[in-house]
Amino acid sequence: MIRMKRTGFVCILFVAGTMISAQGGVRTAAKAIDYETAVKHELKPHRSLIPVEGVRGGSKRLGLRLTVSAEGAVVDARASGYDDAVALWPKVKPEVMGWKFMPFEVNGRAATVQVDEEVELRTPEVLPTKHVTSPEVGPESKVKITLSRSGCYGWCPAYTVSITTEDIAYFGERYVGVTGAKSEPVDAAKARELAKKFVAADFYSMDEEYVANVTDLPTYTLSIDIDGHEKKVMDYAGTWVGMPQAIKELEAAVDEFARTERWVKGGKGTR
Repeated sequence: MIRMKRTGFVCILFVAGTMISAQGGVRTAAKAIDYETAVKHELKPHRSLIPVEGVRGGSKRLGLRLTVSAEGAVVDARASGYDDAVALWPKVKPEVMGWKFMPFEVNGRAATVQVDEEVELRTPEVLPTKHVTSPEVGPESKVKITLSRSGCYGWCPAYTVSITTEDIAYFGERYVGVTGAKSEPVDAAKARELAKKFVAADFYSMDEEYVANVTDLPTYTLSIDIDGHEKKVMDYAGTWVGMPQAIKELEAAVDEFARTERWVKGGKGTR
């Protein structure tokens, strides 16, 4: 699964305001854990994008300072950001306090630690109003699932990955560890199981595009073909305009299934 570090361009989209901190709770002395380590310890459900009533046509960002117990439970959470974002913290805090992590170790022993993370508060989901019957995924169904991620005004990885009942095919364009084509065989039954996730998410009922009125961001195009029945959805900062979170989850599921991280990041072990 590809995880983007939760810092960067969206900062410029904040509405001007006074930077304040939402305080409260107990203070616990704890070792600070770096971001990359913290991400590897996150347990589902753990969302970095949270739809919240009160956000319209964009996003608001909250910085989080979490105290995580030796058992992996969040025992204290503090939020910081612009005042309009912090005003929404009470709506988000119950979810954050329910997050779980694999226990962190300090000197070989499970320990209470401090974790700094961020969440983006987005426009609430707009679910489909018209249901389209999805094709059935049978034991012999031919399936093709494709995810394309474009470049942006920056260093966004640009690549396309396709999963069929025959193989996984990757093509890296730019800002990826591996450019050009890569492929490998696939377990057809597992590819069909992935297709069933699209059916379960009602993907065929989604709008054809979710496009925010912003510039210089990457475009993600996700499509599926089940026995000749195709559906394609374009996601251009779609969650800013109410795109269902299920589409983001399907995008991530495709990357996770294909293990595209090995080609996008490259380095040792790439094949």
